[in-house]
Amino acid sequence: MNKITATSLGLVALFALNGCNSTQLQTKTITGKAIDPYLAGATVCLGDDEQHCLSDEANVTTDAKGHYALVVSDRHFGESHTIVVTGGRDIATDTNFTGTVTAYHYDGNASINVSPLTTFAYAQIKEANATTPRARHAIEANLTTLFGCDVHADVVAEADRNHTTGLKMALKLARGAELLDANGTFEFYHLAARTHLAGKKHDMDALLRATAEEAEKETNGTGLVHAIDDVIDAINDANGSVHTIARDAHDAAKNAAGRVDGFSHKRVCKLTNTCGADQNHTSEGASGSDHNQTESHTSRRTSN
Repeated sequence: MNKITATSLGLVALFALNGCNSTQLQTKTITGKAIDPYLAGATVCLGDDEQHCLSDEANVTTDAKGHYALVVSDRHFGESHTIVVTGGRDIATDTNFTGTVTAYHYDGNASINVSPLTTFAYAQIKEANATTPRARHAIEANLTTLFGCDVHADVVAEADRNHTTGLKMALKLARGAELLDANGTFEFYHLAARTHLAGKKHDMDALLRATAEEAEKETNGTGLVHAIDDVIDAINDANGSVHTIARDAHDAAKNAAGRVDGFSHKRVCKLTNTCGADQNHTSEGASGSDHNQTESHTSRRTSN
């Protein structure tokens, strides 16, 4: 009797253990494209609210066309997280991607494209402290009007069908972020989100210029507004294939980078409190002819 009982208990324990393991092994797959435009060989992970990859979830690498298939635990799938994309190579321009794009994952969505548009949506959701799915949906719906396309659209595929609005919006955001920071961090996206939430501008070109102006004010620097103008003009004028539009945007940002050398120096010393005499000199320059020239340049473009 004792032997039977022991055996029975062992089987119960074994089944319980297997059941537990079975629960732990349940997974879901999130698929989509990494876009800036398409990013090949990029790392994709499930991240927390600050874009840090979760240590208990595996990373994946995008394929040659920017597609990813991220397997995540069933437990995390049902929670609110971010999809974070770093590194890789822009296949349209054959250049390395040094920035980061992200998107919120919530409501158990199994298909998410990650692009500069979703990165801007992420920044605005953060700035607005939108913590509920309903509030996040409302923000994304509002941004659809600003972008002229769905926030989660595959803008490269749309451009291949001659609908280039979304691609151009994404490129303007991405190249603007690079001009503020060569590594394309989230700072530009957050500054643009704050500017948009303040109700200052309601179209993308005006919003990006206003964002550049805010960045210059914060650091008493100059050059970013002119650089953003150059990039906006180049992207607006670009026509043709995805490769051509992306290449024109890349070249414009590369050429405009020279305009922000001084601005970047002043921004860094301002943020690190190491400006000293340079800060006073910058303030004088910003209040003088350079600042007036920037205002005139911006006013002229806004009025056109």
